[in-house]
Amino acid sequence: MRSEEAQIGKRVKVRQDYRKANLGGQEGTIAKTWANPAFTALDVLLDDGTWQLFWCQELEPVDGNSRDPRRQNRATAGA
Repeated sequence: MRSEEAQIGKRVKVRQDYRKANLGGQEGTIAKTWANPAFTALDVLLDDGTWQLFWCQELEPVDGNSRDPRRQNRATAGA
C-alpha cells in the first residue's frame, strides 16, 4: 500500500510475508494515520478486535466486497 492510499476507514489486509506469521492475511480497518514525509504508520483495528501499528508497505488495500462475514454479522447484530 502507498502512503497516498492510506485513509481512515479504509479496509486493509496484512501482507502474507509480514514478519509475525500470525498476523499475515488478517484484515482490519485503518483507525489513525501517523504521517511523516518519509514513512506513514497506521493504527489498524483488526477484525479480531485487536489494535496493531503497521507501516504502509506491510498492508494491502482490500476490496470492500471481501469483508470477513463474521465482522458483518457482528455489525448487523449491533455488537
